[in-house]
Amino acid sequence: MSARRNKTNWFKIIFIAALIIAAGVICFLVWKAYFGDDSASDKKSDDSAVIDDTSGKKEEKKEEKKEDTEPEKKDEKEKIPQYDGDDPNEKNELTGAITYAGILNQNLVIRVNIDQYVASGKCTLALRREGMTIYSTEASIVDSASTSTCEGFDISVKALEPGPTNIIIYINGDGKTGELTKEIEL
Repeated sequence: MSARRNKTNWFKIIFIAALIIAAGVICFLVWKAYFGDDSASDKKSDDSAVIDDTSGKKEEKKEEKKEDTEPEKKDEKEKIPQYDGDDPNEKNELTGAITYAGILNQNLVIRVNIDQYVASGKCTLALRREGMTIYSTEASIVDSASTSTCEGFDISVKALEPGPTNIIIYINGDGKTGELTKEIEL
């Protein structure tokens, strides 16, 4: 009976050791997934640079890394609008841009940004072809921190004929008016 008891004890010890090892592996994998991926990839690139050190490629690889991070910083700077000159809110007319005009999911989608803060007003869209208005609709102006926008226009292309079309948006709010234009091919 003592031999049987010894076997049972050994099986218990092996089973507990296997559980401890499995728990350790799981903890390691979780830790690596959350904290280790960035350092592991950096370490691999540094190791390859050390191997190529005799050929002078180590410095080139470091320069490549700097170049890779620099465009990201440039993109961030380009996303931030920089205003030069006078405050656009002091202008007598409303200005802005048609920021998007294109076909998306069988709709002509038009988005507008207004340079000034406008508390309330409306945007009137006119689609014109050969001097004639072929479609017209309105949307409210929505204000944000320092600028405004039109609610947006989504027009079914089924109601429109193909061809060159002028987009004209009349903006009117807070006692000021403005006009934005763009040409599009439907």
